[in-house]
Amino acid sequence: MTPRSRRRLRIALFIVAVAFILLGWYRGETRTVFVRAANLCLECVGIG
Repeated sequence: MTPRSRRRLRIALFIVAVAFILLGWYRGETRTVFVRAANLCLECVGIG
């Protein structure tokens, strides 16, 4: 790959990643992710 095409690929992947993050935030999935993460941590410690 040429440096120019590699740079374009990086930019395209960055734009796609930001779009998916914004889509998840718009749908309210951030709360779900944090709740599941907290439950997983509490189970590992043995509290929950």
